[in-house]
Amino acid sequence: FFFVNRLYRSSCTDCGLQTMTSTSVLKVSVGQLEGYDYLIEKALAEDNIASPTYIIQLQLGEYSHATTQVSSDREYRFDQEFSFFHVSSKDTLLVMLFSVESNTMCASSKIQVCGLPFGQDIPMGVGLWNGDDYMCNVQLLVAFGAAVDKVSFHGSLSRTSSTISGNSIKSSSIANESMELAQNTSMASIPMNPMSLPPPAVDESVRSVIGMMQPPVPRDQQSETSSLEEISRMLDQDPTLAWAYHTRAILKVQEGDMQAALHDLTTCLNLEPCPLAYYNRAILYSEVLGAHTCALRDLDDAIKLDGHQTLFFNSRGVLKANRMYNVEGALQDFDIALQLDPENAAAYHNRGSLRLHQLKDALGAKADIERAMAMRPDDAAILHDWGIVLQESKGTEAALEVFSKALALDPAMRSSSHRLGLAKLQNKDFSGALQAYNELLQVNPNDHLALTNRGLLLMNLMKDYTAAEKDLTSAIDNAPSTKTSLEALQARAYLSAVHLHDLSAALEDLEEVIELNPTAITYNNRAQVYMQMDRDEDALRDLDAAVRMDPKQAVPFYNRAQIKEGMGNLSGAKEDYSRALKLSPNSSWYVQRGVVRLTGGDESGALRDFEMAQQLDPANQDAFLRAAPLKLKYRNGQLALQDCNKALALNKDEPAGYVTRGAVYLALGDAQAALADYNQAIFLNPMCVDAYLGRSIVKREFPPRDLDGALQDVDLAVRHGQGLAGPLMGRAVVHFHKGSPERALQDLDAAVAVDPTDPKPWANRGHFKDRAGDQWGALAEFDAAIQLNPRYIKALVLRGLLKMTRLGDPHGGLADFNEAIRVDSLCISAYLNRAVA
Repeated sequence: FFFVNRLYRSSCTDCGLQTMTSTSVLKVSVGQLEGYDYLIEKALAEDNIASPTYIIQLQLGEYSHATTQVSSDREYRFDQEFSFFHVSSKDTLLVMLFSVESNTMCASSKIQVCGLPFGQDIPMGVGLWNGDDYMCNVQLLVAFGAAVDKVSFHGSLSRTSSTISGNSIKSSSIANESMELAQNTSMASIPMNPMSLPPPAVDESVRSVIGMMQPPVPRDQQSETSSLEEISRMLDQDPTLAWAYHTRAILKVQEGDMQAALHDLTTCLNLEPCPLAYYNRAILYSEVLGAHTCALRDLDDAIKLDGHQTLFFNSRGVLKANRMYNVEGALQDFDIALQLDPENAAAYHNRGSLRLHQLKDALGAKADIERAMAMRPDDAAILHDWGIVLQESKGTEAALEVFSKALALDPAMRSSSHRLGLAKLQNKDFSGALQAYNELLQVNPNDHLALTNRGLLLMNLMKDYTAAEKDLTSAIDNAPSTKTSLEALQARAYLSAVHLHDLSAALEDLEEVIELNPTAITYNNRAQVYMQMDRDEDALRDLDAAVRMDPKQAVPFYNRAQIKEGMGNLSGAKEDYSRALKLSPNSSWYVQRGVVRLTGGDESGALRDFEMAQQLDPANQDAFLRAAPLKLKYRNGQLALQDCNKALALNKDEPAGYVTRGAVYLALGDAQAALADYNQAIFLNPMCVDAYLGRSIVKREFPPRDLDGALQDVDLAVRHGQGLAGPLMGRAVVHFHKGSPERALQDLDAAVAVDPTDPKPWANRGHFKDRAGDQWGALAEFDAAIQLNPRYIKALVLRGLLKMTRLGDPHGGLADFNEAIRVDSLCISAYLNRAVA
């Protein structure tokens, strides 16, 4: 969890509660769901509680926190705010009231966290929508003391812009066993379009402690006895011996009686303020009760009484950094500790670890940790952090030796074992990484991080999907909390969707991931599964959420563009492709936007995109093959031929390359070269529809003309291209040349029926009607084609010719030529016809 070190003072009128007067408020901030903070405000009605001093403790899932001690003086005001991260709507918040004097719980209550994501419909009666906020009231009947009979909870949803790091800090040295997730270290090359795979999981969940309890130093008149019974007898005789309470508290801790130890330390401090007693009670508060505010207050008091103890500043720095996330305050405390003792290795390590994990100050971290290592060369925790410094600065080779040495000094240091496996993975020592994870799992078969990483390794590199699924499932089952299973859930979802083709299982995992940690990437991943399930509307909703949550992520824009393109929303698709390209210029994405532009009739814009794709990736065969026909159209046949040759040099076994080059040769009048390319394409793919269509043109248009052979080719194209309009249009041309206009029109009617929204069959049918003498029928066909796509240049030019030459409408023809030029400033046929007009 994350503690916000800020104070709030509110009355019931401030938060809109209608309760009795003199009510005070405890604000509790719960979670980050959908990028928002849930604030639960708890109002306690004024009344007397038997115990004059007590503690409010809050527990949510595996996390707990407590307020500072509060004295009851008939008016209660609790000025603390607590925040818990990774909260599920299924989690329960437990509120407990403890009496410090009697070490007993006065009362407790449970509140189900009501998580309504932003934008979701709010159930009737829960609250009213209020712009960016909603408010809801829930009333619970609990008994906090004899006379308090009602607790009212008030929740509001509000935006938050802070991003808090979750790195751990440990003991007298920060993060002895905490590890930061490796950045930019995916285990395999993941394509841009499919789901995003989580990086290898690294141990960041080790619980931190601020120090060890220190026994009091006996005075001359005090006994050095360690007998609990004797100390108790001494206190029976003289209950004013503060040192005895302190000593007994240490013995009680050793026996595991933490509440009794807390009581004795409190009694000691009531009798005689002692800096070491404050220090020891701070440890109990922080590490046993989770009362970190109380711990901080005690360390402050210890330092006020004795400001020359390095131990106190060091421990307070760890507490601030690890529990309060007060990085600047922690850094100041470590600086003071080093001023007091310039040879304190723990303080150097703490400051270095703080700089390494939270401040991202690589140079400062390196200097501090190197100094600490010089003082303690055999300290496994310092070596561990030194290994991280080397891993990030000099690469994995240097880090491997250091992590191995740290493990040799402390074989139980799990985080170094994980780092060692990750370093071997990055060093492409896959068998070594597998061995490291196997050894970890021999020691602890339920180590969920090792299971997650081994599962990723088996999935991506070993291709053993069955074993990977087993490991990832075991990792999820053994994770200590739902939030720690996130990486394994995401990996299993990827495995199910991409490799096992079990989309239902992938969807189930991703729904749980989104409930636990809704991010742009997780919404994008679920959208990918929806797309594979042909649930485009659901995918579109998820991608809308993804781009709303993080508009700087390019992939959701790209995926949304694909869906819009499939739905026929070309302008929306082009806009999303453009936004994706602005965030992340990508060769294949330029090709995709070029295709959309070409479909919409923007041929010059499409050509610019294909050429940009070529510049970004000279190995992008598709970019060359798509650019070639457009260069050919604009009378640049040699450049088109060069593009085709480059494409075939990249892959000589690609039929599309020969089909495209065949079309270029055909346009250049080299029928024999075109025929050879079409034959090669058919040899590589006997079902290549475009190759049969191209070969039919050669047989139809070039001597010796072979119309029967051309008809055989288009028949094969129709057979292999069932459901396509292009082969039908090609056969219609052959029928027309063979003197069968009726059969030609039948094929064109069939082409229109295949896809009535495609303007090309309409324009071709208009061209045939025009040549058959049906000018008004031709005009209707051209009008229909242009209505379907107002930027369709071929239809604009043909209609302009029809109006100018046969319908006696030169002004209408001129308008069509002008529109064609406006759509495509390089349209040569439109310029020529406009010149004639």
